[in-house]
Amino acid sequence: MTDGSYRCAYNMRKSGFFRLHINNGYDPICNSPFLCYIAPGEPDAGKIQVFGLVGQGIAAHPFTFTIQARDQFGNALDRGGHVFIINIKGGSNPIALMGDNQDGTYTVQWTPAWPGQYFVEVGYQGVHINGSPFCVNVTN
Repeated sequence: MTDGSYRCAYNMRKSGFFRLHINNGYDPICNSPFLCYIAPGEPDAGKIQVFGLVGQGIAAHPFTFTIQARDQFGNALDRGGHVFIINIKGGSNPIALMGDNQDGTYTVQWTPAWPGQYFVEVGYQGVHINGSPFCVNVTN
């Protein structure tokens, strides 16, 4: 810059804490290295994962699974506030209740009323996440 300061930019694909080393020639500048945090990006439907959505459930018993939001590079998000659409088709078309854990994970619970095959659709911004719809066979 014209005032003796410098501006630099970098693009990271990995989130987390890093040490940023800044040198003047071969000598580190004062207080270098600096601890910096690179936040994950916005969720990417193709990278979002679901855990606990196994292929078997029991009628009239709550069924719980977890959504892990991930960015385009696969980094797990560390913050909440995202909106997922959950549709469950089959049986009585139960309604899913979703809780935001504020750490990039979301807990979803639903209760199938009777036995049968259910299809759980999970979407983000109008796009199915990877693997959706998920098939769940519910028994007595």
